[in-house]
Amino acid sequence: MTIVTPFTLAGLDTAYVSSTLPVFDGSRLVWACQDANGEDFNVVDLTGEQFALSGVFYAPLTALAFYLAFRTQERIDIKAAIDPFIKEFWDTYLLVAQQQSTIDPTLDSVVEGLEYLTTVDVPGSSPVRKYLAPARIPQIQAGTPQ
Repeated sequence: MTIVTPFTLAGLDTAYVSSTLPVFDGSRLVWACQDANGEDFNVVDLTGEQFALSGVFYAPLTALAFYLAFRTQERIDIKAAIDPFIKEFWDTYLLVAQQQSTIDPTLDSVVEGLEYLTTVDVPGSSPVRKYLAPARIPQIQAGTPQ
């Protein structure tokens, strides 16, 4: 988790959060936090109530951050795909970009799309390769630019 800025939530002492944008954890909006030493300690909700850190939380990404998390060859391969599932995945991204909205990288459809890209061979690739390597999924979900 990258410390971006100190952020105070409802009476809680300053917590260092990975983003000023909350993440929906399935039941509430939360922020993943670090203490002043940079150690992950928990997540907090809007009230400042603390919860044990469980799993990995990814903040919503701008369309550009999501786009730039893919490597150039990955984007070229995906854009050229004729597979209907891959086309739908990329068309959904384009719709988000057009609406100037954000992408929730934990959304089932996003995770499902990324996982699917790890199972399908790029047609005509030599040597044969998948659209994505499995290790790329968390990098893309985190919005790590390539």
